[in-house]
Parts: sequence; structure tokens; C-alpha cells
Amino acid sequence: MKKTFVYELKRCLLPLVIFSAIAVVVSLIAVLGFSTRSASSGEYRLYRLDNAGIDVFTVLLCILCTVVPVMQFSYRMGQRSTDLWYSLPVSRRRLALVRVLVGLVMVFVPYTLAYLFGVLTIALRVTQESFVWYVPHFFLSLLLGAGLFGVNSFLFSRANRVMDGILF
Repeated sequence: MKKTFVYELKRCLLPLVIFSAIAVVVSLIAVLGFSTRSASSGEYRLYRLDNAGIDVFTVLLCILCTVVPVMQFSYRMGQRSTDLWYSLPVSRRRLALVRVLVGLVMVFVPYTLAYLFGVLTIALRVTQESFVWYVPHFFLSLLLGAGLFGVNSFLFSRANRVMDGILF
């Protein structure tokens, strides 16, 4: 199982790096966009300090939990790719488990990096004592993200074609 997992992780390394870079850039742009410049005084001030960036991180997690299952389970939609993957000396159960685990890695690594850089950016710009609430939000969002990934993976894998799976 270790060889299969390492192979699948190497195969998905480029999309993982691309997703991570996009997620970090989007979160930093969104978090840095929370500052506005007052026209009258010319000073910068922050607004929405109570939930700065949480909506961006949540939308980012939802997008990742929707796109990654399509990438991971689209091999089941074509006859040629199905024959290719099922002809490997790996059981179908193990292949599905490895695909799910690598899919979770592809969701959680970009989300964690974006969350970390976004919260650090917010912490450096704002003097506020309520940053402790970002920690439970992170772990709760990981739990809910795993559930959303599982539901999306299940619904997508029940389809016969890629477009049907996306519609599901």
C-alpha cells in the first residue's frame, strides 16, 4: 500500500503545487484587501475584524473539495482509463482508498498553507486578542471539509460520465 500511495502522491505532485500556490495567493489577496484607506484622514483602517478572512478560507475549502474529487475519480468514466487502472496489480479497494487519501492531501495541504499565511498576515496587521478562535475554526473546517470531500467523491463516482458527475 505504501508504494501505491507514494506513486499516487508523486503523480499528483504538480497539481498539488499549483493548487497550493493559487490558494495562498488568493487568500493573501483577499486578506490584504480587508484594509481600506480613509479618504478624509488618509490612514489605513481595517474593517470586519471579527471574521476577517474566514469567508475566503471557507469558500476556498469548498472549491477544493469540489474540484479534487473530479480529478481523482474521473478515471472511472472512460473505458480505456478504467481498463488501465484496473489492470494494475492493485485491488480496487486499495486503489480507491489511495485515491481518497491522496485527494484529502490535495485538499488539506493547500487549505492549510492558505489558512496559515492568511492568519499570519491578519495577525501581523491587526492588534487583536481574538486570534485564538482561528485555531478551533481551522480544525472544525478540516473535519467538515473531509465530510464534504467524502460526499462529493461519493456523488461523483456514481455517475457514468464526467458531466453527470459534475451535475451530481
